[in-house]
Amino acid sequence: MILVTGATGFVGRNVVKALRTRGKEVRCLVRTSARARAVADYHVEIAYGDVLDPSALKEAMQGIDTVVHLVAIIREKRNQTFDLINRRGTEMVAQAAREAGVKHFVHMSAIGAQDNPAYPYLHSKWQGEQAVKNSGVSYTIFRPSIQFGEGDEFINTLAGVIKVFPVIPVAGSGKVRLQPISVEEVGAMVSLVVDNPRFGGRTVEIGGPDHLTYDEIVEIIRRTLKVKRLKVHLPLPIMKSLVRIMEAVIPNPPATSSQLEMLALDNVTDIDSVQKVFGMKPRPLERNIGYVRSLSQLEALQITLGFMPKRIRDH
Repeated sequence: MILVTGATGFVGRNVVKALRTRGKEVRCLVRTSARARAVADYHVEIAYGDVLDPSALKEAMQGIDTVVHLVAIIREKRNQTFDLINRRGTEMVAQAAREAGVKHFVHMSAIGAQDNPAYPYLHSKWQGEQAVKNSGVSYTIFRPSIQFGEGDEFINTLAGVIKVFPVIPVAGSGKVRLQPISVEEVGAMVSLVVDNPRFGGRTVEIGGPDHLTYDEIVEIIRRTLKVKRLKVHLPLPIMKSLVRIMEAVIPNPPATSSQLEMLALDNVTDIDSVQKVFGMKPRPLERNIGYVRSLSQLEALQITLGFMPKRIRDH
């Protein structure tokens, strides 16, 4: 039996689908019955609780051989901080797994995770990795680049901005490199390591088949939407000021200060990373984001104002 935390999220649904496709028995840790409906079609067991609740974790771990830990946040909201969710939450799940005698722990981290508090998100992901490595449980850590697919945040948010505004503001030079990878393929890769002992003790960095600059990603989305747009590169100090204003007046701004800081860092690994490790060639971003074409003008405007439509992303 495999326990998946964060099962109803963007990555989690794809992981659960891939596991069930391979015939694996899955238990999903979810917070509410409303959230459980997101995975109902996959015929999984449901355990109710939160990664910060020791008693819920203890109960959810009963009879579990492998844990796939996916709970994380990319932006802080009110009392949900990187330190609380990405670090402390991972520590508690890893501790519960050890106490329950779990044999394998699969953890979703991120390319760029590092011991540097100047990048709070990446630092919290590094701290989560340390908790997993020090748990005493055999582990596999995934470090993906940005993930795309229906319900994603990064591509849909950019698409909303591009659809609404005739001029696209780009922070800095736009030359930072990313390596977008399909979330469906990430789910498939996770399903391949859960019961494979050769992945024990490994940290696996994964990315798509292209190193793309931020400018190039904007262009791919623009071509997909079939619109003409101008790009304006804004110096980082000006962009930081604009983002701070957005954070003060918009509940979920298209960009946060933490995300802006990370745009100074490349988010890539070896171009053939997936092929070397899993023997598969991932699909490129171009020609595989047709879902952004369904964005209406109203939905795109809602995104730029900080309200992601539930039709697009319901979590």
